[in-house]
Amino acid sequence: MSDRLHTFDRVSRRHPCPICGKTDWCLLARDGGAAICPRTEAGGRYLGEAGWLHALTVATRVTPSTFQWTRAATVPTIDAATLHAEFREAVGDEQFVAAADHLCVSAASLERLGMGWARAHRAYTFPMFDARRRPIGLRLRAGGGRKWAIEGSRNGLFIPEGVSARGRIVVVEGPTDCAAVLDWGVDAIGRPSANACVDMTCEFCEGREV
Repeated sequence: MSDRLHTFDRVSRRHPCPICGKTDWCLLARDGGAAICPRTEAGGRYLGEAGWLHALTVATRVTPSTFQWTRAATVPTIDAATLHAEFREAVGDEQFVAAADHLCVSAASLERLGMGWARAHRAYTFPMFDARRRPIGLRLRAGGGRKWAIEGSRNGLFIPEGVSARGRIVVVEGPTDCAAVLDWGVDAIGRPSANACVDMTCEFCEGREV
């Protein structure tokens, strides 16, 4: 991704984010070369609280002030369900205990969240699901705390096994915060970031006290 400087403006209804399609929070470069999306990390470069920087190309110039943007490169899709099963097979009891000690949560809660191990990345994995509990992506977490996603992942929810379909549920940010709440004996799910997967969260929690 180019490190050239861009001047950014906030997205709007007229110019929605080309990455997530939303009309708030995100930023677009005036030259059409980049976008910063706080909701979508796959294919982007992490910039901290601002979100992820995505390179763009200007596909067509409709008017002098209106552009249509497309991704600079196509992000491959993945079989998240198959990868999740492989990573679950690769993680051992000792890794669950080590991760639990490091994160100050229980190994049982990490297991409920489907934690696995990606040898190629030397990182723990956590599956991300859509509102119907279908795997759509995988979050990686290295021992030093670095977090990123398998390329081709879609942002989704961290949904532990055994969450009931009704009653109170707590919504937090990330799988490890979710594990901490599970340790209290409370139903919980995690969002991938503070601004991500709003519609998906609402769909999953419909009819419940949140």
